[in-house]
Amino acid sequence: MWNGKGTGIPQKMWSRLQKGETLEHEGRILTPDMVLGETRRGLSVTYSTDTRPVPVIAEYAKDNDLFICEGMYGEKEKAAKAREYKHMTFQEAARLGREAAPREMWLTHYSPSPDRAGGLSGGDPGDLPKDQNSPGRLVHGTGL
Repeated sequence: MWNGKGTGIPQKMWSRLQKGETLEHEGRILTPDMVLGETRRGLSVTYSTDTRPVPVIAEYAKDNDLFICEGMYGEKEKAAKAREYKHMTFQEAARLGREAAPREMWLTHYSPSPDRAGGLSGGDPGDLPKDQNSPGRLVHGTGL
């Protein structure tokens, strides 16, 4: 990867060159290729929270590198509460992930309500349906 050092191009000009401008400095023509490295593939990320599952979420997340999605409630018996408060269950988030087929999915925004054992409610993201044909993997994070 190019770091810009050793080119003799003043650092204050790098930004303009990186944006595609051709410049002249001390009689020398400076072109963008002089400060740009190899073309790199970008990253695609979809972030969705505080919503019910709707098809457009999977459309936006389709084949993304990362899909970050809420999964407020893990217990199936809390599905009505999820609908009432406009959130998703783990299972609903997993269905969107299966449809979207991202490279990686992060499940977040767990329910903060304490359960009887003194931990956090929401069940275990490891209980999500497994799809052996999925190109990606599910990684769960901490509640936000």
